[in-house]
Amino acid sequence: MNRRELIALAGLLGAGKLAPEPLLAWAGAQRATAETELRAFDEGQYRVFDALSELILPATDTPGARAAGVASFADRFLAEWFPAKARDSFLAGLDGFEAHCVETQSAGFADCDVASQTAVAEWSQEQAIAQRKGFSSNPRRIGDAEFFDVAKWLTLFGYYTSEVGMREELSWRAVPGRWDGCRDV
Repeated sequence: MNRRELIALAGLLGAGKLAPEPLLAWAGAQRATAETELRAFDEGQYRVFDALSELILPATDTPGARAAGVASFADRFLAEWFPAKARDSFLAGLDGFEAHCVETQSAGFADCDVASQTAVAEWSQEQAIAQRKGFSSNPRRIGDAEFFDVAKWLTLFGYYTSEVGMREELSWRAVPGRWDGCRDV
């Protein structure tokens, strides 16, 4: 065991002895609640976004958006980071997306097969492209973006900043190469 491992082990053991059992139990309960409590989505919106994000980044030889917890990430991100106007616009777009799916496919997006989901997603992509044609090439705020553009951005951002996306898709390592502390300058 090297010095770094010994210090880490001592810190973990010490932290466990300093924290009383009720405090540790409370922290675990808070973590479990935070993972299941919806903040911006309602349950139906969560199911739709979860299915949409999995359609955008499906599981292949690496895990997909669902395994990375992208819908939970998006829920927290919308609640804690998005301005209220942008969040409300996105949620209204998500509801419109679901309504279009029910109208054209006779089922909710999460309940459709992949072919039907793809047809609805392609329709939404066409709507986003049509809206983009009216904008100049200057960057715009996220609240002004079409629903589907924001949905794709949230999916990619959530996936590639997750542990699954970083480690399994991008093969990220905390310290690339090697450290050579005895180099002559």
